[in-house]
Amino acid sequence: MDCMVKNTNDNTNTNSNTVTNTLEHTPIVNIDTNIYHLEPFQHTLTPLEQYGWQFVNSDLNHTLIMNKKFHELEEITIEYKYNQYHFNLPIHKSIYTYYIKFTDMCDAVDYLELYMDNLF
Repeated sequence: MDCMVKNTNDNTNTNSNTVTNTLEHTPIVNIDTNIYHLEPFQHTLTPLEQYGWQFVNSDLNHTLIMNKKFHELEEITIEYKYNQYHFNLPIHKSIYTYYIKFTDMCDAVDYLELYMDNLF
């Protein structure tokens, strides 16, 4: 990031400095907000840890992955991209997964809660 430090001393013996961004329209702090879109889903999936499920570390900060211990093919993947929530959910007693996407977070959380109720 290109920043410039300029002295704003106005001859009054105050040594105040400010940092100014020299590129227009460039944010000084760049925080990836995609991870915040997944927090409600992580909270919703946390009770599955009591049934042998575990969160998997992902290199992608916009993806939430959870799988069942010793059954790694049973994997729940929730990805937030292009303002949509993409779900890959395992089908009970099957090697296949079900894909669905949502644009509204409330609908997506409700669907996940319903899925979890029918999981066992």
